Amino acid sequence: RRWDFGSVSVVVPDIGLDIYTNGDFQVDLGYPWDEDFGRSFTLQMFPFTGSGGFYYASLSNDTSTTTPTTTLGTFDPVIQFGLGFAVGLGKDIDQGIFKAGLSLTVQGFIEGTIAGYTSVSTDPTINDTYYLINGTLALVGKIYGSVDFKIVKADFEVIAYAKIRSTIEAYRAIDIYLEAGVSIKLKVRIKLGFFKVTITCSASTTFKESFTVGSDSIAPWDENTDSAKVYLGNALHNSIYSRRNPYRYIRNARRLTSMR
Repeated sequence: RRWDFGSVSVVVPDIGLDIYTNGDFQVDLGYPWDEDFGRSFTLQMFPFTGSGGFYYASLSNDTSTTTPTTTLGTFDPVIQFGLGFAVGLGKDIDQGIFKAGLSLTVQGFIEGTIAGYTSVSTDPTINDTYYLINGTLALVGKIYGSVDFKIVKADFEVIAYAKIRSTIEAYRAIDIYLEAGVSIKLKVRIKLGFFKVTITCSASTTFKESFTVGSDSIAPWDENTDSAKVYLGNALHNSIYSRRNPYRYIRNARRLTSMR
């Protein structure tokens, strides 16, 4: 995956494609899951470095895992997306048994879900749009090195970072998180024929703080709230005019209220 052209290095991204039996799909072009840019597209031209990747998914109520769980309606279609990038100063070296690198980068991540919500009630005013956006901005410094003598291999890594993260969700308060930390890792692996010995040492310290802006409010898909009472009233009204099954709406309403 890595190509070197003199002072310029290029790493092509990992590519993933998920296709569901109902036609839903997800395309992944090197998105840095768990903030790991090892699978992302990377361009280095000393002293500058940049990495990035993204994913896009067209899902439904049956395949999405990021929409709320509810029996009051369905979410369809569901669009999910993610974009991650890292830009800054740094350089990686990969020469034979030696690997090393250092970098100071600004990293950004954004993941989102946007879905149309359709209530089981016949009242069209209850239909709405659900959204969930997670965003992170971080400043990260990293130094790492590795030497591999086949029989003995040693790795070390030092990371210092500061980040701010926010979550914005429909009908919910905005959560903001602040975090800073330092971590040191050292790993030594020794191969002795059929045996392998691994020695790992690590230390870290982290500072975290969080606060909330605004307050939660009742969403049309919330259960065990006053919205269930509203739905019950609509269900009783609709049962009077339902020709096919006048008890269908009432049974749904009873199931809701039994969960209280």
